Amino acid sequence: MNALQRIETTSTLENLAGEINEEHRAFVGSLRKTAEHGIRAGELLAEAKGQCRHGEWLGWLQKNFEGSKRTAQVYIQLFQKRDELRAKTQNSAHLSMSQALGEIVAPREAPSSSNASASQINGGSAPTALIMDGGLGSR
Repeated sequence: MNALQRIETTSTLENLAGEINEEHRAFVGSLRKTAEHGIRAGELLAEAKGQCRHGEWLGWLQKNFEGSKRTAQVYIQLFQKRDELRAKTQNSAHLSMSQALGEIVAPREAPSSSNASASQINGGSAPTALIMDGGLGSR
């Protein structure tokens, strides 16, 4: 490799590094933004639930929410555990949504039959559960 080829390669590698890091920052930011959307949805769902009279919530939810009952429960749980979730995602760029949900769904102990981890929700990972039960669009 001659000097000119090395300069072109270096420049290309520098450009690649910049683009790679830009995409990495966008990915990490989008995970945090996704969590914040889930937290906000949970906050709004909790507010709506609080305004429903006893026995009206599930009917209201089915009529007005595009996701499933289980998705609503996950969003409300995200809202209820928002401080813990934010602390964990703030300190770790490697914490996926599935791991974040796992952090708030199950304690640090090994899962038991009464203690579901994120990977056990609806028989799959929590994000998969949100997609599979219609939580990200249609019912």
